[in-house]
Amino acid sequence: MILSMIPRGICIDLETTITAKISDAIRATGSKRFETRIIEIGACHWRDTSRRFMRLVNPISVPVVSGAALMQHLKDIHQKPVPTLNFWSKVLVKRKSVDRTMFSKEEDPAVWLARKPEYRAEDFAKWFNGAPGPDFVSETAALRDLLAWTGNNDWLAHNGNSFDFKVLQGCAERTGMPLPSTIRFHDTLKLFRKLIPGHQSYSQPKIYEKIFSEKYNAHVAIDDSLALARLCVYCNKRGKNALNSSSVRDQGFAEHSTRRSRNGLKKIRKSMDLTFPNKDSSVRDQGFAEHSTRRSRNGLKKIRKSMDLTFPNKDSQKQTPAKKPLSKKVNTIAQLDGIGPKSCKALASHNINSLDELFLRCKTEGYEWLKEILPYGVQWRRISRSIQTSTN
Repeated sequence: MILSMIPRGICIDLETTITAKISDAIRATGSKRFETRIIEIGACHWRDTSRRFMRLVNPISVPVVSGAALMQHLKDIHQKPVPTLNFWSKVLVKRKSVDRTMFSKEEDPAVWLARKPEYRAEDFAKWFNGAPGPDFVSETAALRDLLAWTGNNDWLAHNGNSFDFKVLQGCAERTGMPLPSTIRFHDTLKLFRKLIPGHQSYSQPKIYEKIFSEKYNAHVAIDDSLALARLCVYCNKRGKNALNSSSVRDQGFAEHSTRRSRNGLKKIRKSMDLTFPNKDSSVRDQGFAEHSTRRSRNGLKKIRKSMDLTFPNKDSQKQTPAKKPLSKKVNTIAQLDGIGPKSCKALASHNINSLDELFLRCKTEGYEWLKEILPYGVQWRRISRSIQTSTN
């Protein structure tokens, strides 16, 4: 089997806000995740990871004078303020974009991260109004710079079809900068399932640890993109090795088949040979010739019969294809396969009340995270499969 290689292009990863539940009246059909806002972009060329792109993004598009105003604005743009600020703060600390001098009260970033979101929101508001802080750029500047850096290269993202590419399309609509049609999108989740089958989990941090026996700084955009690039290199080499092995095997099989065909032709020619050593033979020889002709004809019949690839009754072998069961549309957590009241309660205790929240949490934590929070005995793998199916 010929395996497709990893396409040339750039590996891209986004860190984003956490979206609240949105009614269909607000969000157009087919634009799921368009309202999600970007807080960080990281990208690199997977064939040359020294070529990198990094931006911290400020998704707030209006002036905010206080932490309370910031949290209200997040609500107004359909984001969940507390989970968004918690994740946003964690990203800044993990990527070391803040230091103790940037806070209202000078303290270690780990101490600041442990404070209440309302407290940290005040620091965000000050940074947006000119106080020394992280190097934020606007969504417009971030997308403009990304497109200029990308050129005509393709984009590769893990689970990109369901998340990253849709978020970038939403950003393009808000900023009025359409994504060029020359850029092709490739979801590495689908590519990896084909190129490296048999893994229990295809969550990027999980499969990275499984293959390389080490962890990386997950959920920092540039580190996620570099990890994805390393996985692409691994899959590409593995695919080439499989192709080379297949070529050698196919060549040997072809030579073997040729030898068998030649030997078979020799036997057929021998069985069909109707010449005799003495043309002036007697009647007895003529009888022998007739006997040989009959044997040759019988031999031809056997050969034709053995080569007949038709079937005696084609109609009897026709089978009515099985009808695919209609997939049930999943709109709430309670409708997921394997979820019960106790599981819903366990998720709610972690501030997870919608499918979007659950999907994003699984994206950031990995699907095995479900095993840690769901009640004992719940089939978390069954639930994870249902989540992935419902979000595709």
